[in-house]
Amino acid sequence: MPAFAIRGVIEGFYGPPWSHGQRLALMDFLAGHGYNLYVYAPKDDPYHRERWREPYPPSQLNELRELAARARSVGVAFCFAVSPGLSLRYADDTELDRLWAKLEPLVQAGVTHVGLFFDDIPPHLVHPEDQARFPSLAEAQAHVVQRLLERLGPLQPQTGEGTLPAVRLLFCPTQYHGDPDTPYLRRLGELLPREVAVFWTGPQVCSRELTVDHTRAVARILGRPPLFWDNYPVNDSMMATELHLGPYTGRDPGLWQAAQGVVLNPMPQYTASRWILAAASTYLTRPETYEPQAAWERTWRAVAESLGRDREAVAQALLHFAQANLESPLHPGPPEAYTEPIEAFLQAPPEEKLLRAPELEALFQRISREHALLGVVLPEETRRELGPWLEEYGRWAAIGLQALRVLEAVLQAVWAPMVEGGGAASPTERLSAARRERERLRELLQESLTFRTRVLGDGIRNLAVRIFQVSGLFVR
Repeated sequence: MPAFAIRGVIEGFYGPPWSHGQRLALMDFLAGHGYNLYVYAPKDDPYHRERWREPYPPSQLNELRELAARARSVGVAFCFAVSPGLSLRYADDTELDRLWAKLEPLVQAGVTHVGLFFDDIPPHLVHPEDQARFPSLAEAQAHVVQRLLERLGPLQPQTGEGTLPAVRLLFCPTQYHGDPDTPYLRRLGELLPREVAVFWTGPQVCSRELTVDHTRAVARILGRPPLFWDNYPVNDSMMATELHLGPYTGRDPGLWQAAQGVVLNPMPQYTASRWILAAASTYLTRPETYEPQAAWERTWRAVAESLGRDREAVAQALLHFAQANLESPLHPGPPEAYTEPIEAFLQAPPEEKLLRAPELEALFQRISREHALLGVVLPEETRRELGPWLEEYGRWAAIGLQALRVLEAVLQAVWAPMVEGGGAASPTERLSAARRERERLRELLQESLTFRTRVLGDGIRNLAVRIFQVSGLFVR
């Protein structure tokens, strides 16, 4: 019996929404990994947020109906969410009629959960008529919830297989993280009916840790266990240069005893999101025995198995690529597997640097080989999705190797003794070669200023810049 009652995924990111085909495939994936809820809430679907009053065009409405049917067929609850808070006039009954007109066709189509989201809006009433009618934002939002529940309460959508469970309401407050002991949240806790589930992201918008103590403090204010909207592996907004491929960590094993459930917010990158959702599913179903690193490494073996060739090599290549993309709210700071050997090289005394250079060369050569391997074995759609990160992963390896070539060329030009034999290069030739290698490094560093991702952090850049600067003392 899974520990968390609700184990879900919310398509709630800013950026290009997933395709209909991806969502249909996701339902099978969710069912196969123990998830039981999907929440449709893409911020960049205009009909979800800015144009919430407008009905969906028939083609999109049919897609949502098909998605609801697919979810129902595999035992996944489908929640359709709407975010009207940017422009909703809470005191206007016609506005609430429009809200219901938006939701009713979807509920009739078999959507079993409805989301009413007021996140990322002004934290106060804006319209004069709302200010005149309601003492606070909490009262205004609770009023909308009550009116919506009146419409949803008696509704039991009929299907060919019988009657579905009663439609449930999921609510996202305007304050959804931080210290819960605020007048807004206390009032919401008093006014919202107990059957309404309330989303919460934790101490931060993207919380590094979720603890039982914090969760119980939130529950006391809200008058119910919160439902975590867990912003991982999402990488939208200021995080768009990152690809969050690290293990799912920082979640208390006993969290299920204090929360209604956990709903993870993925990335616009669909395939990469599924990789992390697969690893995290073990926590949602068996949190007390969950081992993040082991679950994470199993995921790469499973992906390699599905690709069907060079399984061990591909699993290692995926693991190393994921290590290069650890940087995230759960894993702040650069990826240590790459930065530590570089930092050890930079901090070493001059006489030790030559001894450490082969280690770095082997690392950069491995990145280059595995970059080429992933470019062959990954499906074309996945290569397109991960394109900027994959490309720059390989280009940073080339920059690292070029930096080591500069180091070697400078040593040859300045300190190396003449090679015995008539074919040995002259000092002038060695100096010219060092200048050419240094100029090539300068070109590569200049190109790196146009890179779009945070793959590998700043380690190789720091190494290359340091070697370029120091080499300039000897080669001009």
